[in-house]
Amino acid sequence: MLVRMYWVGWKVGLTVSEVSRLDLWIVQLDDLIRHALEIRDTNVMKYQKKDKKAFEMGLNMLVLLMKNMIEDMVKEKNE
Repeated sequence: MLVRMYWVGWKVGLTVSEVSRLDLWIVQLDDLIRHALEIRDTNVMKYQKKDKKAFEMGLNMLVLLMKNMIEDMVKEKNE
């Protein structure tokens, strides 16, 4: 956990003592978004036609949810 805090602190420009739980979640969600988009773009399951469309839509919905979660966390952090 401490290594993750150092990495998050470096990524968002904070010292370890300034890193909060929200910072950790924001960075984790950002990584998950990039990973989900990569999976969608490479079509790892080799879906075709309707299955591919459903697969992409599901991942896009997941990404949208995670982006909204990040926005809420940033608002909470700024309060």
